[in-house]
Amino acid sequence: FGFRVTAAEAAGFRAGVFRAGRRGLAETDRSAIAAALAGGSGAGLVVRASGGVRAYWQNDVQFAGATLTPGRYFYAVRLAAETNPRRTTLLVGTPFRVR
Repeated sequence: FGFRVTAAEAAGFRAGVFRAGRRGLAETDRSAIAAALAGGSGAGLVVRASGGVRAYWQNDVQFAGATLTPGRYFYAVRLAAETNPRRTTLLVGTPFRVR
């Protein structure tokens, strides 16, 4: 399973699937998600993937060999520009349910 991501320039990505709580995401949750994708752990991270993104292409982000137990989850991806890896963007998806 996975999703597609695109960018206007070449970038590296770190993506993850996180357990979703019953409430919506707060700004502090986004900070914890960003930290987990930057190399830390925690924040409900279940599985992660990393790779590269070609500019203007739909790039597949795959979580190979992973399975999810029933519950609520969401995807998140942290993109870092190849020309300046300190320039990052965090994208967080809407929660989905696995039955």
